[in-house]
Amino acid sequence: MAIVIADGLEGLTLGKVAKALDVAVGGLYRYFSSKEALVAGLQIRAIERFASRLDAHVPGAPRSSGAVALLRHALAPFDFYARNALVDPDEHRLMDIMLSNLDPALSEAQAREVETVLGPILARAQASLDRAAEARVLAKGDSRARTLLLWSATHGLGHLRSRDRLEDAEHRSDALLDALFESLLVGFGADPRHARKAARRPL
Repeated sequence: MAIVIADGLEGLTLGKVAKALDVAVGGLYRYFSSKEALVAGLQIRAIERFASRLDAHVPGAPRSSGAVALLRHALAPFDFYARNALVDPDEHRLMDIMLSNLDPALSEAQAREVETVLGPILARAQASLDRAAEARVLAKGDSRARTLLLWSATHGLGHLRSRDRLEDAEHRSDALLDALFESLLVGFGADPRHARKAARRPL
């Protein structure tokens, strides 16, 4: 993980890992058949750790059946992902590098293995959006697309956090995250008043 954070995925080699651990490269092949297998293992570990913290901080069900509570619950996983960057910057950086990698380094089988741990997180978020649509707090729509839009927009906005020191308060990443959530909720058919309240404090 430290090598990926320092040098990016392209800088990760089994040779570097072996040197950092002071072991023979051949010994690593007992655990990882290739660099891609190691990358898959890193992704799985980072996502599992994130999922564990998400479970501990975000309730499994909304606190009430009110519109704002349903919307807050739908936003909570995305808000937690964005704010996790401040709690565990190294792990967040690792997940960011891997999610932003344009080169599909993993085989389809390895990507499906990673999906076994990432998929439930996305399914949980999707179920919350479905719940809000069933309660008519959101318009009916493709909850999978909405989940992926929220995930990618939240992920992309995280790249602006380094600019916070240069921006005024209303253009820093936390304020932009609120505006992003509010805009997407309204676009998904939420009452603007409910969207505004839900976006301000999703957790």
